[in-house]
Amino acid sequence: MVLSRPIDAGEVARTIGGRSGAQDQAVLIDAVGTADVLARGVWDRLRASGFRAQLVQIGDVLEPAGSDTPVAPTAPPPRSWVPPIAAAAVVVIAMGAVGYAESRRDGAARIPAAGSVGLAEGRVALRIPSGWEVTRITAGPGSRRVQIRSPADSVTALQLTQSYAPGEGLDATGRILRQAIDEQPPGVFVDFNAADRRGGRPAVTYREVRPGREIRWSVILDGATRISIGCQSAPGRQSFVLDACEQAVGSAHEAVGTASPS
Repeated sequence: MVLSRPIDAGEVARTIGGRSGAQDQAVLIDAVGTADVLARGVWDRLRASGFRAQLVQIGDVLEPAGSDTPVAPTAPPPRSWVPPIAAAAVVVIAMGAVGYAESRRDGAARIPAAGSVGLAEGRVALRIPSGWEVTRITAGPGSRRVQIRSPADSVTALQLTQSYAPGEGLDATGRILRQAIDEQPPGVFVDFNAADRRGGRPAVTYREVRPGREIRWSVILDGATRISIGCQSAPGRQSFVLDACEQAVGSAHEAVGTASPS
């Protein structure tokens, strides 16, 4: 279905929830035009109600996982044909299987159904998608970090770094990071926000721009630990890592027994 503004995110979520068998389906949400905020509101409400919802670009959806036959949903016309009155809309497809496929620039990549496992690393514990590859990077440029990569797409990944920061408040974290970013070449670290929210918690956020990829960083504090989680995707493909990112940031915490440097 295609739902045009003016419309409330709660109304959209209730409409979807009222469909027969809706909770057994994966719900894909695409924002047309300037409806990004509305689409995110629908996603928040559906996830809170227990739905398997994902923000996507509808043109990237191929077929449900495990099916040999492409899905033929009632799709909206190409974006160039959307009349001005519907220039800001939410496109919702409820698919008959939990898994689904999304295209990549270098071919088709299947994104597996959501599921999570716990990861304990140094001072930090968090939830990550099951089946994602964990690699500890201790050499080369940049900080020591853990990379958690999607098996479906080599660019889609989470990055985790951590540091001991007893007594540090988020205001101080913001000042420290702002100073460090100002010392870097222009255009590499952008969209800095010292008073943002990610994963339902206060965070310092910024975006790192690299050839062929971008990393949206969220820096949070828990106990005596500063936790930095980078959500990496190809440019314009942040929806590929969005669920994993929200889960990781929302669940990250200082592990028990790490109140002193390790």
